[in-house]
Amino acid sequence: MNTPTITPTFASRRRALRRAALILTLLAAPACQAYIDPNTGGFIYQLLFPLIVAVAAGWRWVKMGVSSAWHRVVTKLTGQHVSTTEPRATDAPAPPEER
Repeated sequence: MNTPTITPTFASRRRALRRAALILTLLAAPACQAYIDPNTGGFIYQLLFPLIVAVAAGWRWVKMGVSSAWHRVVTKLTGQHVSTTEPRATDAPAPPEER
């Protein structure tokens, strides 16, 4: 029986090399002792939290816009509605007949 061999691509090799480098870097890091003043920590939190939320909201907005545009293009080209969440009422199977 011939089993297909999977040859790794350049991208997967590069990804594996990056992971190995990250693991080696983390394992080789010396123990560090750090202290952050509570007031400084609060300031950093107040600065970073809204930025992270804004980036996440912006990413979602762009993602939804691209997804919506893609579905409009596919619908125009194929004439069929493409849904990733649930089927349309017209696509649902007919209910079983009563006896």
